[in-house]
Amino acid sequence: MTFSRDELAHSELHLPIDSVSGSRFLDDANELCPVHDTVERKWQHLSFFEHTCYPYCAVPHITTADVKTRTIAVLWARSESGFTLLFEAWRSPSSSGTRRATK
Repeated sequence: MTFSRDELAHSELHLPIDSVSGSRFLDDANELCPVHDTVERKWQHLSFFEHTCYPYCAVPHITTADVKTRTIAVLWARSESGFTLLFEAWRSPSSSGTRRATK
C-alpha cells in the first residue's frame, strides 16, 4: 500500500493485489489452468477518508483445457469496468435512498 500526493495536493491510496507465482485458476469447466500472461488493471474504489483509493493487479489470462485463452474474472469489479462493485453501488442513483415524488 502506498500513498502519493500530486502538485495540486490530490492524495491517492494505491492497493496492489497480487497472486502467487505458479498459481492456477479454474476455467468454466472447473479445471485448474496455468497462467498464460497477465494484463495490468486499475479500478477506482471508495475513498479512504480524503484519499482517492485505487486497487490494481495483474489480471491473469489462463490457457483453458480446450486450449483457449481466457481472462480471469476478478471478484471486486464487473468485466471491463474501471470501478469496483462497491464504488458502483455507492454512485448508483437507486442506492442513494432518495425517492422521486410521483403524482
